[in-house]
Amino acid sequence: MKNAALVAHVRQLCCLGLGGRAIMPALINAVRELVAFDSAEFAWVDARGEMTNLYAEPLLPPDVMHFYFHRGDATDHPVALTFRLRAALADPVTTFSVTDSMRHTEIYSHVLRHLGAEHVLYCVIRDRGQPLGQLSLYRGAHRQAFCAVDRGAISSVAGYIAHGLGDSLANGRYASADQSYRDTEQQAMLTLERDGRLRHCSSAARRMLHFVTLDSVNRGTVIQQDAAIHSLTRELAEQLVAHARDGDEPGGRPPGMVVTNRWGRFVLRAYWLTDDPHAPDALIGVQLRRQEPTVLRLSQAMRRLALSPQQKEVGLLLAQGKSNPEIAGALGVSLNTANYHVKQLFSKLNAHERSEVAPKLLGIGDDTLRHRSAQRVVSGG
Repeated sequence: MKNAALVAHVRQLCCLGLGGRAIMPALINAVRELVAFDSAEFAWVDARGEMTNLYAEPLLPPDVMHFYFHRGDATDHPVALTFRLRAALADPVTTFSVTDSMRHTEIYSHVLRHLGAEHVLYCVIRDRGQPLGQLSLYRGAHRQAFCAVDRGAISSVAGYIAHGLGDSLANGRYASADQSYRDTEQQAMLTLERDGRLRHCSSAARRMLHFVTLDSVNRGTVIQQDAAIHSLTRELAEQLVAHARDGDEPGGRPPGMVVTNRWGRFVLRAYWLTDDPHAPDALIGVQLRRQEPTVLRLSQAMRRLALSPQQKEVGLLLAQGKSNPEIAGALGVSLNTANYHVKQLFSKLNAHERSEVAPKLLGIGDDTLRHRSAQRVVSGG
C-alpha cells in the first residue's frame, strides 16, 4: 500500500509539466522513499549516449566532474560506452556490487570511489525506445546490495520519469498561470571578499552555485562556471558596497538578486560580516536559498494527508482554482465523482471555502519543512 502511494506521488510529480530539472530534487526524494540509497544522480543523454546534463547529490568532486566532461572524444568515454551497453539491454534496470577486479577500472576510481558506492542500481529511462537518460542510485558498504524488489520498484516508475523529463514548461494538466515560488530546504552560505572574490564556499554552497549559474551541466558549460560564479559574486559585492556608500538604513532589506532558470528560482542575499563595511578587509556573507514552483510544493504537501491518489489530484487542481466541472474534465471522471472528492478534501482540511485550500496545503508543507530543519539543527546536520 505504501509503495502504491509513493508510485502515485512520483506519477503526479512527473505530470506537473514543470520540466525534469525543476522536479528532479523532489523526484529523487520520492524515489529515495521507494528504494533506499545513500546518493543518486540523474544524467540526461543525447542519441550518442553523451551526457548533456547532470543532477547529482551530493555534488561530485572537481576531479570527478573533470573525468565526466574534460576528455577528448566523448564517444569513447567509458561512461558513454557503458551506458550504451546498458541501453541495448531489454531490461532497463541493472544492478551490481563492486568486485575487486572492478576497483581497477576508471569508473570506479574516478566516480564510484568518491561516492563511497559499493552497490549500484542503474535505470535507463526511455521514451518509445529512445534512451533519454539514466537514473543512478548508490549504496555504501554498510548497506545490502540492491535486490529484485528494488529493481521492480524502480521499473514501476521509469515510464513516469520519462514523461516528466520534458522541458516544455507549463504543459501539464496541473500547470497553472500562477508562477509563484516557495522556499525549499536547500540553503547555504558563502563568504566573499569585498571585491566579490570567494573567501569560503562550503560544498553545499558550491553545489547550489552549480545550478544557479548553469542552466545545463555538460561539457560545454562546466568550463564556463568559474567565470559565471565570479561574475555573480562580484555583482553582489558591488551592490552591497553601493548600499553602504549611499548610506542606506542598516535595518533595510539587504541587497540581493533572484536567478530563475529551469532548476528553479534562487534567492541570494548579501550581508556585511563586520561592523565597519568601509574597512578594506571587510567580508561579505551571502545566503543562498533555492525555491520551487508553488504547484510543486502543493504536490509534496498533499502527501501528508490520508487521501487516495485521485483525491490528491483533485486537491491539487482545486488549490489552483479549478472549478468542479474543470476538475472532472481534467481527470476524466463524472461531475458527481469530482463533487464527492472535493467534499472529502474540504473535510480533511477543515476548509469551508475554495480559497482556503491552497493556504492550508502550503501550511502543511511549511510545517514539514520547519520540522526537518529543526531535526537537522538538533542532530547537528
